Amino acid sequence: MANSTDAAALGSAPPTKKSRITKETSPALNASLAASSLTNPPKPVEVIRTNYRPLRWIVNELELEFALFDGYTVVQSTLYIGKNPNYTSGDNDEDEGLVLNGDETNVKLLSLSKDDMALSSSDYTLSPGKLVVANVKDGSVVKMTVEIVPEDNTQLSGLYKSGGMFCSQCEAEGFRRITYYPDPDRPDVMATFKR
Repeated sequence: MANSTDAAALGSAPPTKKSRITKETSPALNASLAASSLTNPPKPVEVIRTNYRPLRWIVNELELEFALFDGYTVVQSTLYIGKNPNYTSGDNDEDEGLVLNGDETNVKLLSLSKDDMALSSSDYTLSPGKLVVANVKDGSVVKMTVEIVPEDNTQLSGLYKSGGMFCSQCEAEGFRRITYYPDPDRPDVMATFKR
């Protein structure tokens, strides 16, 4: 039987730290939107390539931490925001903020902060499929905690459980079923995933 020194010599990953994530008991920030979207689903929006415009704000780096529990999963994400070098003021003169996509019927938004300050409902806007964080600047750090239920995800998109195995499918729009994030299928969303 191999000891821990032998396991390290064989290239095995070191033991991971115990997750700091715990079950949140606060109500979801997007609960009323989720209820509305479940009873009256929004119509699909056709995306036309010729309507593409560079985003004003992009995510340069992203940290994700997953805590898998029986019956739910908590995801903490940290987004490091920067100005898009491809953005020009003629593309969209009004700064609508950092636009993130998410599926509120699958993603329960538990907490949201910017630059280590908890955001109030006047600091962000929720609409079907979207979360817009206002007043971001180059170097802002947006953190959020969401809860998802992979065991109930029957779309096989995002994080789901099949048999006893957790699986993920993020192409083309599955990532929005894990957390809020800019549309990942854009050529200017090239974030480095740190963990």
